[in-house]
Amino acid sequence: MKNIYERKFTIYRYIPYLDLNYVLKTNHTKNITMYTYRAKVDRVVDGDTLDLVIDLGFKITTLQRIRLRGINTPETYNVKKDSEEYKRGMEAKEYVLKRMEENKYEVMVETNKDVGKFGRYIGVIRLADSLISLNDDLVEKGLAVVAEY
Repeated sequence: MKNIYERKFTIYRYIPYLDLNYVLKTNHTKNITMYTYRAKVDRVVDGDTLDLVIDLGFKITTLQRIRLRGINTPETYNVKKDSEEYKRGMEAKEYVLKRMEENKYEVMVETNKDVGKFGRYIGVIRLADSLISLNDDLVEKGLAVVAEY
């Protein structure tokens, strides 16, 4: 007869391993292992950069700057405020702010563990009221261009 510990082992060894990360194959991820988190928008920095309070689970959160993967919007920093680039950059930022307000500043962020060249995580932002990502939405609206960096 098996003792209680042997029986527990017999039961648990057949539980399949659950892999919580997965490989996305969208145009923004190119087979990179991505992790998905719920987040609250703390600040819209510009059209392609957000400060997010990311929920890691178990009541643990982290404030991180996220750069939208695969796109680029016109700059709003270090450019003249009367320039065309600044105006287009502010238009993109205002659109992102509007989308965040419509979704109560709650988003899903898909990112991997690596940071970009400026120390920001690179990610794809998804909103509850849309089937396409915010990244794709900005390109579709003409507020951003597809860019690899």
